Amino acid sequence: MPRIPSKTIKIGDAIRLANELVDNDEARKLIKSLGVMYYNTAVQEIYLLLNYIDVESLTQKKGVNLTSISAKHYMSDLNADEDFDSYDKILQLEIVQDSTTLDLQRVQLDEFLHHKQFGSAQFPYNASVIYAEIDNTLEFLWGQDLSVSTPTCTVYFTKQPTIYTSADYTTAYIEVPDKYFSLLTNRIASYAEMRNGISNNALAMVKMAYEQLLASANPVIASKFINSLQSNEVNNGSRPLSQAQ
Repeated sequence: MPRIPSKTIKIGDAIRLANELVDNDEARKLIKSLGVMYYNTAVQEIYLLLNYIDVESLTQKKGVNLTSISAKHYMSDLNADEDFDSYDKILQLEIVQDSTTLDLQRVQLDEFLHHKQFGSAQFPYNASVIYAEIDNTLEFLWGQDLSVSTPTCTVYFTKQPTIYTSADYTTAYIEVPDKYFSLLTNRIASYAEMRNGISNNALAMVKMAYEQLLASANPVIASKFINSLQSNEVNNGSRPLSQAQ
């Protein structure tokens, strides 16, 4: 599985290569002065793309601590774990006890609170564990027919990209998988070129990459991405894709 953030490529490397991709002096000046901003915008756009075509690349997993509130009521405070400081959404949870993966059901908050007043999950969840996400805290109720025995919890989640400043230029690693490095650098270069009315160099490469990546995606979604690139071209890069839907 690709690693995020990269272990090998720093933000400065991406911006330097983007600078080499343009052949216009004014565009190079823009990358030199606004490179980190372009990097942040490009990464946010790529994250949006990957959420549709390659969410596995963004998926991380982490074991979390469970705190007992009562006999069958447990919680895990994600606010207390810095790995969740910028998490975007939880894709899946897994509860294991005595080497058995328990049936886990997410319910609406009002339904969770209804069961909570009984101290355990009632029918039809009497043989399951139910949970709700409340203010970045996960709360769990074991079914009335289940015993509780040293449970462990694993969270599978995606994170939001970190917004970096120029101070992070030489120290922070890119927050896209290495296999999308070429797409990232071309997208950075395209922002600078479009500000100078150039759309047949880096942007053409980005369009080609998006068309290939979206070949098997929902046609409506694919069309939105491609049309957003065209809108960027018309507006000389003034509106990033993430704001164009």
